[in-house]
Amino acid sequence: MMRREQTWHLDAPPERVWPYVSDTDAINRLAGTPPVTYACDPQADGSVRVRGTMRNGPLTIRWDERPFAWSAPEYHDVERIFLNGPLRSFRARTELTARDGGTRVRTVCELEGRGRLVEPFLPAIAARGFRGLDRAMARVAAELRASPDRPAPDDVPKRFAPLVAAGFDRATVARFARHLRDADDARVARIRPFELADELGVPRREMLRLCLAATRAGLLDLSWSVLCTSCGGPNAKLERLGDLGVARHCDACNIGFDPAFDRSVEVTFDAGPLGRKVDVPVYCMGGPGAGRHVVAQAALAPKSAVAFDVALPEGQYVARALGASVLAFASARGTDDGPLRVRVGSEIAGIPAEVASGRRAFAATNDLPHDVVLRIEKAEWPDTIATAAQVTAIQEFRDLFSSDVLAPGVEVSIRTLAILFTDVVGSTAMYRTGGDASAFRAVSDHFEAIRAVIAPRGGAIVKTIGDAVMAVFVDAKDCFDAAMLLDGAVGHLTCGDVPLRLRVGFHAGACIAMRANDRLDYFGTTVNLAARLQGKARAGEVAMSEADALRPGIAEALAEMSPHRDELVLKGIGQPITVVRVAAASGRSPLPASGP
Repeated sequence: MMRREQTWHLDAPPERVWPYVSDTDAINRLAGTPPVTYACDPQADGSVRVRGTMRNGPLTIRWDERPFAWSAPEYHDVERIFLNGPLRSFRARTELTARDGGTRVRTVCELEGRGRLVEPFLPAIAARGFRGLDRAMARVAAELRASPDRPAPDDVPKRFAPLVAAGFDRATVARFARHLRDADDARVARIRPFELADELGVPRREMLRLCLAATRAGLLDLSWSVLCTSCGGPNAKLERLGDLGVARHCDACNIGFDPAFDRSVEVTFDAGPLGRKVDVPVYCMGGPGAGRHVVAQAALAPKSAVAFDVALPEGQYVARALGASVLAFASARGTDDGPLRVRVGSEIAGIPAEVASGRRAFAATNDLPHDVVLRIEKAEWPDTIATAAQVTAIQEFRDLFSSDVLAPGVEVSIRTLAILFTDVVGSTAMYRTGGDASAFRAVSDHFEAIRAVIAPRGGAIVKTIGDAVMAVFVDAKDCFDAAMLLDGAVGHLTCGDVPLRLRVGFHAGACIAMRANDRLDYFGTTVNLAARLQGKARAGEVAMSEADALRPGIAEALAEMSPHRDELVLKGIGQPITVVRVAAASGRSPLPASGP
């Protein structure tokens, strides 16, 4: 057995260094190690056997890989048990420690040779590996030093000129084109638009719109990834939403799951149409970089115990014993900061519903007769994932990719989506007094006026029903802001001498996405309630439930207004609810609601 260690100093705190150093796939690629082919063999007891294969010169080397262990942003380690080749085993542990205003990165490697004849060569094997790590750490240091305010180029390649013509900022398009040309293959083979937006200093919604437009212009390809709800790794890559099934299984975690539109179905892009390589090799699987929401992972052998520390800021968490059990808990300010003695069996025991936040010690015992991987996960995933719920709820997607819909009969859940309905007040009388042609023209123009309010605020029109509109927003505050402006947006439109007036209602909550009339549509109680609320608004009013009125951002806005509250029973809803009505920001006085 030979042990060797090396340290590097990086000029950034551990929280900034961790995303780079924990991305073991990128670190191995930068270090120059050969690519790896992995095979995951789910076992009947819920565990998983992971087999790695690597071509190194004339040798094909195979090994069994133990699950990674880590605690963000402090350390990660892994062990490989080789089935052939010069080594019997390899273990590497990387630790991050705050030091001298930056971070000391320390990697310790342990190598065991296959017999006495190999032992003299172990120092050379280790030295070669550390030379690769030197290259990787130099690259990380350069990335950390890179200024986000570096000047943008002003040259736009000819192929990208249509994006500028479509209204996108010229400097943004130039910076975008340069990234697609110069970035490593791995970074353009699976582009996450929100991550790229943060890197280039562009608003996230604008970058998503730009990627959609670039796809339509033949510069990028769009695909959908189904992410494992535990590890967060891509479980499937789909070219169309219509290929999305219901049930999925992650062999790496040995768990089944149903895709969730606002969590585990993600849109990504690649630069294949620009001639970039998109079928990139894998250099490491299972490291902490695959799922940023997993703050800690520990591998427990049968009837064994392991101790580890976890940083738990205030929030919602899940303890998950893969293949065995799941337990939700929360961390909050408190004084009980003793060790959490966790027992893993058919259920997870030892973690109360609420624990004190901060750095917590876990002492975990595996009561099961087989290996178990214990994960501590954030309940909410990083907001850098552009989910299907977000992408399909913006107008550009609806306009450019209207045929990309779910397969018939497939229903996908969404935890929260804001649904908005509008209706033209007195439309029947308008057609009768103004004439069909004048009324039809006014209604058509009012659709465009509504779109001009909804699209810039991150919403999308789902459908029109007569002179009514159904729209969706990911964010309830964006929905509220749009709702308040809609009556004023149509104020310049008239039929005869009668100005158009709108009543608007919205509600945010869980719903179902599915295909209807060859479009992506939404159904459920949330949709029904939004429609009923719209019916309770008067001309020039916005109606919502009390639950929506109390949402962050909306409550503060309503505090400056004079809302009306009524306890009502709405058709098809059952329980009485408090309906909140407020005058829209049009400057026009609300009118008593008339008929359709």
